[in-house]
Amino acid sequence: MSAKNNGVIRVGSGRYDWYFSSDARCLVEKLIITIDEMQILPAKELDRIMSWITSLPYPWCGPDEAVRNMPGIEGLAPIEHYLREVRSIAPEC
Repeated sequence: MSAKNNGVIRVGSGRYDWYFSSDARCLVEKLIITIDEMQILPAKELDRIMSWITSLPYPWCGPDEAVRNMPGIEGLAPIEHYLREVRSIAPEC
């Protein structure tokens, strides 16, 4: 996302933990959004980042897909590292 007041760009990575009811309807009971890594980049990188982001599948994108065409922007290195290290979390029973 980019800030309206100064144009800086925020790129983050984390996870969505969905919790569903155990009955046949399987309704969402809870969603926890965790941002594990957030980087603030200069507005001059907006075009490169948007080109990359808009090329990703929507609404779901795996970490391998996200890093495949990630632009070589130094500030994205922590995001790339996170995505290369992230692993699936087993669902709670």
